Amino acid sequence: MNRSMLNAVIVVGLCCLPLVLIGVVSYSRSQITPNDQFFTLQIGDIPQIDISNWTLVIDGQVDNPINFTYAEFIALPSVSIRATLQCVDGPSGTAIWRGVRISDLLSLAQVNQSGFDVAFYAVDGFSSSLTLQEVSTGDVLLAYEMNGETLPTAHGFPVRVVAPEQFGYKWVKWVDHIEVVDYDFRGFWESRGWADDARLSPISHWGLHAFLFSISFVFGAIALVTGLKFSRRTDYFIDLPDLVSTNFHRIVSVAYIGTVGVVFVYWAIQTLLLKGALLYSFHGIGALVVLILHVLGGITGRTTRMTNRSNRDLHYKLNFAGYLVYTLTITTGFLLAFGASFIYIY
Repeated sequence: MNRSMLNAVIVVGLCCLPLVLIGVVSYSRSQITPNDQFFTLQIGDIPQIDISNWTLVIDGQVDNPINFTYAEFIALPSVSIRATLQCVDGPSGTAIWRGVRISDLLSLAQVNQSGFDVAFYAVDGFSSSLTLQEVSTGDVLLAYEMNGETLPTAHGFPVRVVAPEQFGYKWVKWVDHIEVVDYDFRGFWESRGWADDARLSPISHWGLHAFLFSISFVFGAIALVTGLKFSRRTDYFIDLPDLVSTNFHRIVSVAYIGTVGVVFVYWAIQTLLLKGALLYSFHGIGALVVLILHVLGGITGRTTRMTNRSNRDLHYKLNFAGYLVYTLTITTGFLLAFGASFIYIY
């Protein structure tokens, strides 16, 4: 293996690191997350609740409205489940939750035939809802314990919704009021354009997006290395094998730009459906900038044979800048996955 080939293998190998990180993140998400390492997100300050004055009210389209004190609530028959809280932006955590099935609570309250949605109201002003069908299937809980401990204040004490098949904004914290309504209730985020249907699916899962993005990143590394062979801007890759021709470079570059475009459009559609917006974080904005830079770079690349060296330099600079932004975009994507809230834009 000559020096150029070794350099190319090192560069492309380093650009495979995001794929390795996906495996690390996926494994970590399969493990129980300690309470003090579990991510938290909320619309404002964490409320401090005096449990002696707290009550849980269940009313609305029910024949038997109920009020529970905390002591009365935790004395109800309960179950424990293992469930993963998946934020729509990427952060995730898995815990053992203990609580009361919401379907059992509604049975006690005797929902009447007019009931349609179950609205959950939090002490901090947040709200969301699930349909009666969603709370009647699966283990949808009102939890009061997390990993064998009393639910921490930051995670919703006294009680929070645990909805294993739903994105995190349906997991309402600090619940003090459940209302059965006869219409399609729109909560805090839903009334701001977010999807009322927050069911998890393989298509909407962060892992699929991250995997496709990382595969595209590897294509980009190969395109960058092979382009440098012909640019003569460095001699690190000048002795790559004859297989690495200009046509090979063009094919890989098209594959790179194409996969960037496909991944961006796919995730933009998912974001629009879930959050009613295309660009809501530095990660999303960065992806758009990458796409623009590489499209421009591709256009200049098609005309390099007919133009002077300055145009070839422009082709290189646009694509190199695009790949640098792509690196930052992938980095912010992993930060989002680990819960770095400073890169959200709401």
